[in-house]
Amino acid sequence: MVPTISPLEKVHWHRFDGSECLYRDHHGRRVIADVEGAGYQIVLEGREQLYSVNLDSTISDVPAAFENGSLLVSRETGPCSVVIALGRSAPPSGEVVSFQDRYSGAGWVVSADNEFETDENSVSSPRPAVGICVPFYRQVSGSGRLDIIRAQESCERADGVAINDLEDLKSHGFKVQNMSAIFALSSKFEDGTTLDDFVASHLNAATFSFYVPESNVGLILRKRFDQFHGRQRARVFVDGSFAGWWYIARENRIHRWAYSEFGIAPELTNGKSTVQITIEPPAGVPLWSVSRLDLFALTP
Repeated sequence: MVPTISPLEKVHWHRFDGSECLYRDHHGRRVIADVEGAGYQIVLEGREQLYSVNLDSTISDVPAAFENGSLLVSRETGPCSVVIALGRSAPPSGEVVSFQDRYSGAGWVVSADNEFETDENSVSSPRPAVGICVPFYRQVSGSGRLDIIRAQESCERADGVAINDLEDLKSHGFKVQNMSAIFALSSKFEDGTTLDDFVASHLNAATFSFYVPESNVGLILRKRFDQFHGRQRARVFVDGSFAGWWYIARENRIHRWAYSEFGIAPELTNGKSTVQITIEPPAGVPLWSVSRLDLFALTP
């Protein structure tokens, strides 16, 4: 039986050496992983030095599954590595098929000869680990063999808008409070690709209306943004209903361009031809950066 993929699925892989970390918390501790949502995790290195802030316990006492995010810290130096899968409680099961260099469609990477990239995100994907497969929705590309479980769904772009296209913003019902001036940014993605384009940041809510196919079984909202400031965080609403927290812990002040994706459950979107999406960063967080938004629809 061909498995079903959820728009909420995502995999994070973090590995740090020495005193490196995602960021330092207010106690000065190294933060090794910081994610929102439900999922499960596998610690590959450094279990003895990691501590779960969420569960107020050492990592050896933490079950693999979590419901409300995972925040792992360390006061020590040394290598730490953890793989986190969101949106699933267990790996998918299905026929494993091998492809060379590239596959177009939706599914999960079970293993690979070399590094690979999913959904044209301009950054190497997390590598599969024992018990964790890497989801992708539109394509996966790399060098060498890719072992894949294919999903039932397809994923196509339904709509989108650029932050500097004022007429297009107007046609998408764009409303925002406290947005910065739109400015030109010349920088690179983490894979070295150069881009010259426009970007802006906002506080409070920004609202967009998008067209979607009524047959959708969930949506994926993707933003291109400036990751100069890390820990960008926002509430996402679909037609007034809370869809979840969109949280991006990482930052990069050299390679500033990046992509981030947010999955929207089908209960909020199925049968609709249009959706109104509101992105609302709360008070006290870094400015929410956006260059363009694209909405992808999963369909059977």
